[in-house]
Amino acid sequence: MRWTDELLDGMRRRGDPPADEVLAAIHDAEGLEAVNAVLSTMVRNAGTPSRSLPPTVRCYLAEQQSPPTAEERPLVDEAEAFFATHGVTVLMLLGFSSLPQTYASKNGSHVLVFTQRLTRDTQRRVMETFQFILDALSPGGLSSGGKGLRDAQKIRLMHAAIRRYVSAQPDYDEAWGVPVNQEDLAGTMLAFSTVILDGFRTLGIPLTARQELAFFTAWKVLGRNLGVVPELMPTGPDDGRVLFDRIRDRQWGPSDSGRQLIDAIVAFYDTFMPGFLATMPATQIRHFAGDRCADALGLPPADWTGLVLAAANLLDRELHHVEDRSAALSAVGEHVTLGVLRGMEGTLRGDRPLFQIPLPLRGRWFPDEPDDAER
Repeated sequence: MRWTDELLDGMRRRGDPPADEVLAAIHDAEGLEAVNAVLSTMVRNAGTPSRSLPPTVRCYLAEQQSPPTAEERPLVDEAEAFFATHGVTVLMLLGFSSLPQTYASKNGSHVLVFTQRLTRDTQRRVMETFQFILDALSPGGLSSGGKGLRDAQKIRLMHAAIRRYVSAQPDYDEAWGVPVNQEDLAGTMLAFSTVILDGFRTLGIPLTARQELAFFTAWKVLGRNLGVVPELMPTGPDDGRVLFDRIRDRQWGPSDSGRQLIDAIVAFYDTFMPGFLATMPATQIRHFAGDRCADALGLPPADWTGLVLAAANLLDRELHHVEDRSAALSAVGEHVTLGVLRGMEGTLRGDRPLFQIPLPLRGRWFPDEPDDAER
């Protein structure tokens, strides 16, 4: 077996040395305030690396950026076209399947609770995740200097900071593994790739082998820019499914942290539902993520709102903004997702938007709305 327990146990003890060493050098030389200043500068700066960053950080960003190879480039281009067509479905599956399946990891979920980011400000966390996906899979996002690669590099350094912070907490149990370790990084990459592809199967939306390979290849590019080591990089979607199944069998289980995280996400989605459909997000998660995941997270059994999913084909066709609709179950989830996207736009961080849908995608997903300005 390629993905042995011995290999994966070692990966739980392994962080991301290139990023960890950069943060450690700054901390040792200038202290915690300097680390916070670097992270703050990177978050505020959406463009090329700021000259105010220390030389070690600028050097790291230049050396560690890994755009698509010549072999990967055509597949990444196809992944961008796929996302332009099916992006709302991808984001719907991200919320109702990918994120819950990462929270089912009884060890890895502790890190998010320790940082208090998700449970304290769920909307902002969801916005950041959605924005990362939009930046990465929009045209040019994974090119050298593209928004997606820059976002990945920022996230990678933030993960290094989280490892330093969380591992120093007296309540953090070393048995959980290094915070944001390699097994958890690979599991997240696969939750955002193979789990999404499997969601299309659940919806009854057929994908070609080439489409699956293209989408998976884009995530391989993102994975290595997020610090996933070559030993945990699957060759293709089917290989990725094998690894995700191994990680799931090793890591899934009930935990208080997982329940806190899923409760926060369900409450977030509830704000976009009419009162009488308030239980639908939990039912959606159970449907797309599966009973094993939902039970580990302590979600209630599916209720009558599941009938709404089964009857979704009766909804007005105005709900459909993406081509090749072949699954009735997608209508309600995508309608909610479009509402979430609309609700998140216009949120500001200081004087600039915290969340923006790139214009080419906005024109595809919201064809009846003006596109004279990016929101």
